[in-house]
Amino acid sequence: MTYRFPDLCALASAVAALLEYFSYLSLNLLAFLEALEKAWAKNDLVSLIVETDGVKSYLEKLGKQAYFIYLTVSDFSVLKKRLLGRGDKASEIDKRLNSFEFKRDLHLSDELAKKAHVLNNDNWEKTAKELDKIVKKLENK
Repeated sequence: MTYRFPDLCALASAVAALLEYFSYLSLNLLAFLEALEKAWAKNDLVSLIVETDGVKSYLEKLGKQAYFIYLTVSDFSVLKKRLLGRGDKASEIDKRLNSFEFKRDLHLSDELAKKAHVLNNDNWEKTAKELDKIVKKLENK
């Protein structure tokens, strides 16, 4: 895919608005600040699913506007069972759980660990209650 810009100023504006560029399961993806601003125009709180390399960009560029929640599980067979239960294909689940990105995201760097609110997601009902508490806290800021 090719993007064309009328001049260097337009290119510089696009680069400045880029939050992250990443590859995930052979897809090349871009995330722009403009999309986030459109979401904020509709809602005070916006949630994103971001891989651990990308979250660094969000925390750096958004500062206190970003709140980093890191969901983890202690038993990946439970995760696989949950994904199967929601209808995901077994082959896609295996591809995801064996991907470089998934394995990389199993652990937080020391830098990110200091900024993360870590939630164990072994029990979805418990996790949902914890997420509700976080959302209420953020709404009251």
